[in-house]
Amino acid sequence: MQKNENKKDNLLSNLSLQFFLPESRGINWDIATSIALNSSNNIPLANRSIVQDIYSQSLELIEPLVGEVSALKSAKKAEIFVVDREEWIVNTFESISKLFDDITSSLWDVLEKQASSVTKKTTQVLATTEIGLLLGFIAQKVLGQYDLGLHSKEADDYLFVIEQNITQRETELGVLKAPLRLWILAHELTHRLQFENFGWFKDYYLQLIKEVKNIVSQKKDSIRKPLSSITFLLNKENLRLISKIQAFMSFIEGYAEFVMFRVGKNLPHYERLKPVFSRVQQHKPFLKKLLEKIIGLDMKTSQYRQGLAFVSRINELESISFLNESIDEPAKIPTMAEIARPKDWLERVGK
Repeated sequence: MQKNENKKDNLLSNLSLQFFLPESRGINWDIATSIALNSSNNIPLANRSIVQDIYSQSLELIEPLVGEVSALKSAKKAEIFVVDREEWIVNTFESISKLFDDITSSLWDVLEKQASSVTKKTTQVLATTEIGLLLGFIAQKVLGQYDLGLHSKEADDYLFVIEQNITQRETELGVLKAPLRLWILAHELTHRLQFENFGWFKDYYLQLIKEVKNIVSQKKDSIRKPLSSITFLLNKENLRLISKIQAFMSFIEGYAEFVMFRVGKNLPHYERLKPVFSRVQQHKPFLKKLLEKIIGLDMKTSQYRQGLAFVSRINELESISFLNESIDEPAKIPTMAEIARPKDWLERVGK
């Protein structure tokens, strides 16, 4: 109880401290990190080496199954790290802070030219606080995550699992003795195989982020009212970009769910876990959540389900191997309209 009170005090201190710091530009990532850490309700990971060994052994079991179902291969074995919420927060901020600053730099340019010192400071405090609280909240929900290293030019990638959240979710869902972890690993391993086998995925993802930055930059001259949060809605002229992002996310998440459910059929308690994962959406990676806030995009669970239905239908009509071979360039990513009508995509790719 005393520990929770201390964290609340620290959180309030971080909120108030921002008003007394020297004027600076953009998100204060040190303060945002502190806010996220103090609001995450973290419990330090106990018996780390034992838990790590369990997950490493689980990978040995699940990785071949994921490769068989997806018809994708990996040049090396996956690396997995079991972390607590605080460790996940620190890693996530390291991954996205530079990208986020780059995207929103033009908006801070507007503030520096048009806003008073009070407005600039208030905007920075609100934005920093919002992003810190957002990550602190997500840190309590995310179960596993594939980190494709957007902040690095190196090819290293990792899988993270937050054991505290998985244990909590097991209790909430009443599946304490079911292999929940294996299903989570299957989902995240599929993302790893996607980005490894479709080498252009990462560049395409970064290109979408660049397009967001360009649109935000174009909008800066029309901004007249002070910015009160990090949510900057775009108007209908940018629906094309929003649709591209929705289609890409729907496809890659639907693909991962398709593989996860197929792998699940080979695991114990399939009938028990299938409805659980049918109604529980995997939590969105933090960068996706931030992009949604910047452009006013809200990916609904139904859009991920449409992605799953699309991949399932293509597998029925052709095969997962056909799908893999056909997705060889960005232009072959199905549109949202094609995700709803898989046969239209087949016609477009020449089948």
